[in-house]
Amino acid sequence: MARIAYSYQRFSNQEQARGDSLRRQQALVDQYIAENGLILDKTLTDRGVSAYKGKNARQGALKTFLDGVENGDIPSNSILICESLDRISRNNIYDALDLFLSITRKGVTIVTLTDGQPKEYGKSADPMQLMECLFIFSRANEESARKGERVKAAYDNKVEQVKRWSESGLAEPGKPPIIITSDTPTWIDVIWEDKKSRKGELKLNERKVKTIKKIIDMYLSGVGLSSLAKALNESKTPTITNTKNWGFSYINTILKNRALYGALEMYQTDTVFSEEKQKYVRRRAPTGAVIENYFPPVISKEDFDYIQSVKKNRSGRKGRKGERFSNLFTGLVVCGECGGSMRFVSKGKKGKSGDVTNLVCANASIGAGCKYKQIHYSGIEDKFFDTFKDIPIEDLAGRKSEVTIQISKKQKEVETLKAELNDTEDKASNVVDAIAEGLSSTKLKKKLSDLEVKADNLQRTVREKEAELAQRERENHNNKEKFQEILDKANEEGSTYYSRSQINEALKRYIHFIAFYPFHNFAIIKSKAGKDISFDYAEDETIVLADQAWSKHMKNDYSIWKEFLPPPEDY
Repeated sequence: MARIAYSYQRFSNQEQARGDSLRRQQALVDQYIAENGLILDKTLTDRGVSAYKGKNARQGALKTFLDGVENGDIPSNSILICESLDRISRNNIYDALDLFLSITRKGVTIVTLTDGQPKEYGKSADPMQLMECLFIFSRANEESARKGERVKAAYDNKVEQVKRWSESGLAEPGKPPIIITSDTPTWIDVIWEDKKSRKGELKLNERKVKTIKKIIDMYLSGVGLSSLAKALNESKTPTITNTKNWGFSYINTILKNRALYGALEMYQTDTVFSEEKQKYVRRRAPTGAVIENYFPPVISKEDFDYIQSVKKNRSGRKGRKGERFSNLFTGLVVCGECGGSMRFVSKGKKGKSGDVTNLVCANASIGAGCKYKQIHYSGIEDKFFDTFKDIPIEDLAGRKSEVTIQISKKQKEVETLKAELNDTEDKASNVVDAIAEGLSSTKLKKKLSDLEVKADNLQRTVREKEAELAQRERENHNNKEKFQEILDKANEEGSTYYSRSQINEALKRYIHFIAFYPFHNFAIIKSKAGKDISFDYAEDETIVLADQAWSKHMKNDYSIWKEFLPPPEDY
């Protein structure tokens, strides 16, 4: 009975596919099959799959063949035909030899047809054949490594050329000497002059940029990511991708993209095998390198840093925002008993009393160790503003007096410096990781030292600017009547979600949280000015246990509030 043969053909790029590689491999196979009276069961082809790191043995046609050999679907006396052993593997010689032996040990004979001269490698291969295999695998691996190094060197040269251009002081954003990658943000179009030599221009897409500026304005006005996506979808604002609807995650991606101010952040992409997914995946990681002035900017670097600072301050303060932003203190209310967040619960309309709404400890509501007691929300806003006097009236109203404008500038200056500090620390961390992974060099160590010095200077400047800001804020004051006027307007029927969300955002600039003590009818405000200010929210004839609440409050250490406070050294 004739033996069954399987032909394995592989080419690693599309140039080989369009050329003579596939036809040449098939012609050699047909000739060998005819001369040896074999039956060709099927042709296994891996198109555009590299064998350099064993990808073809992990997924694709060769993986199918190996599985068939393992489970017995492919007869043990079969023949695997390929042009050369380097079609099977270009991996390091240890893994390549292991793959080779895993096939031959099952009884499969590997036949190569290099230069039309058949060579057979079977289960009983002699030492000379094994040495020949090792030589072929070693040479193939070295060739692939050299090719990879040449490609990387060419790419690195392009990056270095563009980097020198960006630092020359003569760089015109959007007109780099070489377009490094055509994978640009969706709001930037590539206008090719000569694609082969990577010459061209990067231009803003005006329609998409208009949408991005709208997103930025809404976000900085206090609208959260989810609510922003909802507003864009409801207003039928066209997306800037091929997707039909806006999603909060993509909006978040836009807001943290350095291309907004014209910078190209460099990433390193590696193909690695995922044990979890059982296949090769491509993973991108920032290298820490940033090329300034590469793209045409949408906003300034200062505005970008301010956005990042706002994002950081809002992190962890998530919650469902209804149509009217019912809870003015969203993200600010804390249970003084356990330190957990509190939920705003609406019970709907009940007779003449109108909406019945309560604040409830989230831990208590799920039986996670805290006692359950509801706090009636009605009247809490008035009592809070009767007590808290440290927020300028203009901040709540959305209007800016001259004093408030100066304070806002100081706040923005501080937040920008903090963002630059965070960026510097992130870069230093990337360099430390690179050194830990064995990429240590004098140049890297010098870069790390420079970044550490810069971080120290920025920390000192941040402290000085924060002290100046605190002084300015102490000089400002509010007016109770105007407070009430603003709240009455925000509470009017038909009041927009955004008017109340702006008040909430203003409050977050002045207080860390409000701790409610449900069993004592007492609340304590922890302000960013360093003061703890109390108020009781008890209804008529309800006993207020202020002393007990204060006693508990003073015993609560940082650990109970850490979700709502910055690290101790920052406040």
